[in-house]
Amino acid sequence: MATSQDFVNWVCGPGLDPDFLMHLFIRSRERFRSLSAGAIHKTVYFPTVMALHVCVRPIDEQRRIVARLTAQLAEIDQARAALEA
Repeated sequence: MATSQDFVNWVCGPGLDPDFLMHLFIRSRERFRSLSAGAIHKTVYFPTVMALHVCVRPIDEQRRIVARLTAQLAEIDQARAALEA
């Protein structure tokens, strides 16, 4: 197994829900891809990461949004399973 130095870790403080950040990053996938560079191995370099800014709602609203997304995604999974059955 091998790894490279191309890792950035976000550590959420008390004002940022990790699940909210996960959904934000998933939704921002294309934006991250547009910021990547490299001919063979695409990466978002540290200076670019440091320049990123996102709008963050208050923590209680983040948790409400995550709860709603989780419920809706579960409904989608159930509907997909029913359709496949």
